[in-house]
Amino acid sequence: MGRALLVLESNFDRRKAVDWIGKAPVGTRVEFKASKRTLPQNDMLWALLTEIAQQLGHAGKKYDPSQWKAIFLHAFGREVSFLPSLDQKTFLPIELSSSDLSKDEMTDFIEFIMKEAAERGVVFKDHRNQETTESGSSVPSREPVTAEEVPNASAASDDAAPSVSSDAPTKDQSALFPMDRADLIECCKKLMSIPVDKTLATPEAKRGVLVAAKDNWKVKLPAELHDHIKAFFESADAQIKAPANDFQRLRSSALEQFAEMLECSVEEIGGNNG
Repeated sequence: MGRALLVLESNFDRRKAVDWIGKAPVGTRVEFKASKRTLPQNDMLWALLTEIAQQLGHAGKKYDPSQWKAIFLHAFGREVSFLPSLDQKTFLPIELSSSDLSKDEMTDFIEFIMKEAAERGVVFKDHRNQETTESGSSVPSREPVTAEEVPNASAASDDAAPSVSSDAPTKDQSALFPMDRADLIECCKKLMSIPVDKTLATPEAKRGVLVAAKDNWKVKLPAELHDHIKAFFESADAQIKAPANDFQRLRSSALEQFAEMLECSVEEIGGNNG
C-alpha cells in the first residue's frame, strides 16, 4: 500500500481500518485526524445565522448572517488577527472564518450559537427536514414545530408513558463499537443537560436549543445511530414538558435506562447535574 485515506463514516469503515492496520508492514505511518466540518454542518450553521439575523439586533443595529458569524466566532474564542494597510495608517482585520473548524469543533460552535441566541430570545425552527448527505444541498424546514408533531409531547404525569421511547434501541439490540459508544455518551449528556440548563429561562428556549442540538447530532453521527438520538431527544423533550412534581422521576428513570443501554455510569451522562 502506497498512500491511502480512509474516512470513518460507519462500522464497516472501522473494520476496514483495523484490517488495513493488521496487514500494514512495519514502519507504516498511521495518522488519526479529526474530521473536517461537514457540508450539512455548514448548511445548518448558515440556517441558524439567518434566523438570528432576522430576529435579533445587537448594539442597536441589525447585522447580516456573515457578520453574526464573525461576532459568534470572536465570542467562541477564535483569535482575531490584524495586518497593517499599505499606507501603514491603519490596520485591516483578517476575516474570521469557520472553514478550518473540525467536525467536533463545529458541533461545539453550533451548540454555542444556539445557547447564546436562545438566551437572547431567538426561537429556532425545526431543522429536521435538512438533508444530511455529504453531497446534497440542505433545505431546512421553515415551519415551527407544534406539540402535535412531537412524540411524547403531552405533559407527563404519573400515568404517562415511559420517558424512553418504546422503540428506542436497547443494549441487546445494539452492538456498539467503542467509538460509537463514546459519541453516543457525549450526545446523551449534551441533550440531557438541556432540561436542567438554568441559563435557559423558559421551556420554549430549552426546546428550541434541544431541537437544534438534536439536528446537529444527526448531522454528526451516522444514520445507524439516529434511533439513539431520537430516544435521547424524546426523553429530554418529555422532561421539559413535565410538571415539577414529576420531573425528577422521569429524569432518573431515563438516565438509568440510558446508562444501562450505553454501558456507562449515570454520572457520565449527566446524573449529577439534575
